Amino acid sequence: MLKVKRDIMGGLETAIYEVTSEDENCIVKRIGIEDRFGQSSDMEELMEEYGLTSKNIYETALNMMCDREEK
Repeated sequence: MLKVKRDIMGGLETAIYEVTSEDENCIVKRIGIEDRFGQSSDMEELMEEYGLTSKNIYETALNMMCDREEK
């Protein structure tokens, strides 16, 4: 499961993460903005700054699959 959200603090995804993390067959990775002050810029620059580009999400998902195959 790959969960992408701009803010990873709290919310429904935290509850989902807690439940799914108990299943050793389920790999969960949250991608989002860590608890930090925001910045002002255009959307593309902000997405790059916070690692929320489609390329970063794709690479993270690919790494998750590779890590799973190694186990």
